[in-house]
Amino acid sequence: MPCDETKMKIMIVDDVPMNLKVLDTILRSLGHDVFAFPRGDMFLSAVRAAPPDLVLLDINLPDMDGYGICALLKEDQTLRDIPVIFVSALTEPLDKLKAFGAGGADYIAKPFDISEVRARVATHLEIRRLRRELDRTIRTHEERMDALVRETAEAGRAIIRALAGLAEFRNDDSSVNPDRVRGFRRILSEGISDLLSLEPRPRPDELK
Repeated sequence: MPCDETKMKIMIVDDVPMNLKVLDTILRSLGHDVFAFPRGDMFLSAVRAAPPDLVLLDINLPDMDGYGICALLKEDQTLRDIPVIFVSALTEPLDKLKAFGAGGADYIAKPFDISEVRARVATHLEIRRLRRELDRTIRTHEERMDALVRETAEAGRAIIRALAGLAEFRNDDSSVNPDRVRGFRRILSEGISDLLSLEPRPRPDELK
């Protein structure tokens, strides 16, 4: 059953219950599955078990700061591509620079502006969806190219076998069997036809 890519999984990490409730309401109104965590350790256990499509992460948490949590995600090969939006009351330029330096994709200042939250979340989820679509396209092209290489190699081997067989006749004093010659010619003809009919390898710019 195909998945509904308009409905995505979002995790929120914030130690203030009211913030979790507000964000949960906003995001569920967009039709997404939302999971809220008041502590960083709880979030890390959950994200490793079932990675989401997007994370909204507070900076000041009781057990560990958001910068460290984000850095851990970016160090994990299976989690590093998950976009992280920092959500914090810290609004100094240095705080934002530190958030982006830790690997954050965006920054939302508290108190929340509902329209801003909706817009930024929608943007990063769309980017996430497009990246997945691009990955699928690249994999499809890679599979087609692998098949093309196999078909080319097989056709080439058939031609080599036919040429080797014809070469044997030239060095053989015995009488030539016309049926065998015709067979080798047929193999050559089919092999060349197969090579000519194969699709050309796509250029890198065609994969974009």
